[in-house]
Amino acid sequence: MELTLFTTETCHNCPPIKEFLENYKNQHQNIKINFINAGQPQGLDIAREKRVSRVPTLIINDTDKEIARFHTLEEAEEYLTKF
Repeated sequence: MELTLFTTETCHNCPPIKEFLENYKNQHQNIKINFINAGQPQGLDIAREKRVSRVPTLIINDTDKEIARFHTLEEAEEYLTKF
């Protein structure tokens, strides 16, 4: 499973979900997590490619296929605590 979190430096809802994912990674070493700053040109290009229109956006992939997408810490916690 691979997680990709899109954030920006001015997003007030981004730090809590980023912190949650950093802690989650420490407990699940087999999970790959990518943090993308959509406020930077390269990150914005990736966000457009993935059709991300707001931050935070967490995309969960399994074998290169998107299986879930969330915009809040509560949604992400509810889904990821099942694993």
